[in-house]
Amino acid sequence: MASITIKYVGALKVVSLDIKRVNVFMGPQASGKSTIAKIISQALWAEKHFLTMGEEYDFYQGLLDFHNMDKNYFSNPKAEIIYESPWCVIRMQYEEGKRSPKTVYEKRKNKKLYHNAKIEYIPAERNFVASIENISKYTGVRNNTTNFLYDWYTAKASYQRKKSFDVALPDLSFSYRYKESEERDIIRVADNEVTLQAGSSGQQSLLPLLLVAEEVLVSTYNTQRIFSPAEIGHIKKKAPDLASVIDVLAEMGKRARTKQIEKSLQGLWQKIGYQADYGCTHLVVEEPEQNLYPSTQRGLLNHLVAYLSKDAEHQHTLTLTTHSPYILYALNNCMLAGLVEQKNPDAIEKIPTTTRINPADVGLWLLNDGEMISLQKSDTLLLTQDFFNREFQKNHEEMYQLLKLLHNENVSTADTSK
Repeated sequence: MASITIKYVGALKVVSLDIKRVNVFMGPQASGKSTIAKIISQALWAEKHFLTMGEEYDFYQGLLDFHNMDKNYFSNPKAEIIYESPWCVIRMQYEEGKRSPKTVYEKRKNKKLYHNAKIEYIPAERNFVASIENISKYTGVRNNTTNFLYDWYTAKASYQRKKSFDVALPDLSFSYRYKESEERDIIRVADNEVTLQAGSSGQQSLLPLLLVAEEVLVSTYNTQRIFSPAEIGHIKKKAPDLASVIDVLAEMGKRARTKQIEKSLQGLWQKIGYQADYGCTHLVVEEPEQNLYPSTQRGLLNHLVAYLSKDAEHQHTLTLTTHSPYILYALNNCMLAGLVEQKNPDAIEKIPTTTRINPADVGLWLLNDGEMISLQKSDTLLLTQDFFNREFQKNHEEMYQLLKLLHNENVSTADTSK
C-alpha cells in the first residue's frame, strides 16, 4: 500500500492518507480536492518512471507543466510532498536558499516485483473533446488536458464501421461510433442519429469519460503491448546477458507470445526487478457527475467501481473528486453490499444489481479550510451521515423560517418535513 503526505501546497495545510483502491475527495470549491488528485497522479507517474526507466523525474516541474498548477501553490517555504510505497520514497521539498523545490528519490529493497502501471487523468475540462469540431487539429503543449485528447482519439479508433460503443446507464442510454474518414462522432438514441457536437451536455460529458475508461481499464489488457525503443534500451542496460529475450520482447507487437517466451520473460522480469507489462491502471477522474441527472450519477459510479470489482487479476485504482452527494451515497451502497457479502454471503443474491466493494478498500475524505477529515465510520468504514445531515438541517431551518414569514397560515409543510 502506498501513502502520501502533503504539506502547505495550495489551500492544503498538512494532510496524510493511504492510497486505497477507491479514493474520493469531497469539499467546497478551491478546497484542494483537485490538488490532491493531481499530486497522487503525479506521484504514481514519478514512481513508474523511476522504477521502469531509472530516471528521477522533476516532481515540481511536472506539476507545473502537466497538471497546470501555478507556482503560487508552492509559495510557502514549508511546502513538501512525501510519497511512500513498498518500492520507493519520493520527497519534494525546499532546500535552504533555493527558489524551487527539489525532488529526491530513494529506492527500497523489495522481493516483490513492481508492476508497470497505466496512469490516466481525466480532467473536468473533458467536455471540450466532444463539443469542439476537428479538435484533433489542436497543437497545444502536452498537459493533462491534451493528453486526454490523445487518449480520446486512441480509444475511439476502435469504434468504426459497424462496431459501436454502447452506453446504458439510468436515464441516459445511447450508442456511439466514429466515422474516421469524415472525422465525425455519431451518437444514436433509438432510431435517431446526431453528431456528438449536437448531443446533450450529459452525453458530451459522459462519453469521453466512459470511452477512455474502457480503453485504459479493459482494452489495454486485451491486446499485446508494444514496448518503446527507450524501454527496450533501458531493459538491455539492466540485463545485457538476456539480449535474445529482449530482442523478442521488442517484436512483441508483431507476433503472439508462446508459453516458452512467457517463461523466458518471467526470468527477465526477475532480473530487472519489475514487470514491464502493464499490471494495473490508476484512473483519476475530476467531477464525474458533470451535467448528469442523479440516477445517472449513481449508475456511473456503479459502472466505474465494477471495473475494479470484476477484475481480480489487475489491482486497478479509482480516484474521484466530487461535489455530489449522489456519488457518495452510491459508493456507500457499493460498500454496504460488500459488507453484506462478507457478513451474509447467501443474501447477496437478493441485490444483484449493486456493485460490491470491500469498505476497507475505500477512502472517503472531506476537505475544508486546508484540513482533511475522514467521512467513514471507524467500525464499519461506511459513510458517516453527519456531514450531509448538517447540510440538510441548515436547508430545513432556513425553509421553516421562510414559511413562518408567509401571511397565509394555512401553508402546508407536510411535504417538507424531515
